[in-house]
Amino acid sequence: MKRNHVYAFNFALVWAVLLIGFVSVFSQKSAGSATLFSEELRPFDFSDKYYYANGVEPDFIVNRRSGADGQSVPDSINDWRFRGVRILSVYPAYNQDGKIFYFNLYGELFKDGFQVNAAGERAVELAHLYPLYLFPSTGKENEFRQAHLINLRDEGYFEKNYLGLSVQVVVEFTDLINTADGQREMAALAERNGYSGDGTPIIKTALEIEDLTQKNYITQKIKALYDPAAPSYAIAKVIQNPMYGAIAPDAFLLNNLGLKAEENFVRQFECLQAEGKWCER
Repeated sequence: MKRNHVYAFNFALVWAVLLIGFVSVFSQKSAGSATLFSEELRPFDFSDKYYYANGVEPDFIVNRRSGADGQSVPDSINDWRFRGVRILSVYPAYNQDGKIFYFNLYGELFKDGFQVNAAGERAVELAHLYPLYLFPSTGKENEFRQAHLINLRDEGYFEKNYLGLSVQVVVEFTDLINTADGQREMAALAERNGYSGDGTPIIKTALEIEDLTQKNYITQKIKALYDPAAPSYAIAKVIQNPMYGAIAPDAFLLNNLGLKAEENFVRQFECLQAEGKWCER
């Protein structure tokens, strides 16, 4: 009987250990899910340590968000990757396929803003892999004729480009758009995409940029070549999931030109801000 009691006791002990382990794992998974669900979605400036880890010299960032620049505010966050500066300003943009999204501008960089090591070289490579296309207005200084375009290439952008680094490329039309062939090309593009603030067609996709460049209807210049005093690179992180509070109540949309062809940028921003989700199509 004693031996049977020992066997029974051991059997019960094994099951108790297994049960405790199951409860522990389940609790950890539940806690992990809760942490993931409550993760901060609002954009905060990156910490100096995180900039260093990703090949950027934080002291060399131009126009870095400070919390007192009218585009950001002081705020608290418990995550070493960020510091207590929350960004309010949001920019509209197209991706390589013409779909709309939003991004935050954390600052800009000259070439010497990258570290002289492997991490810095990788950061420069990433910036050139994901260019930010700018479309300056011909009639209004320091303004744009349409929303920006960032070639994300694929979903790997979010796994590779932690800081949202981009080389800034200025896109301008050439005089060839005034030829007969050019006018036909522009009319077809405008019918598809609508008109910009300059009365020229809106460019929405990376394929359109490539095609128009090959036909010499547009030029592409890295920003420093367009303006030697301007930083060539941007820290322009795309908002991966703009829902559930990423667009905060005090956020605001920049580069809103009031164009009919781009009114959906405003509509979707207002829905994301007020309801935490995209508008129904």
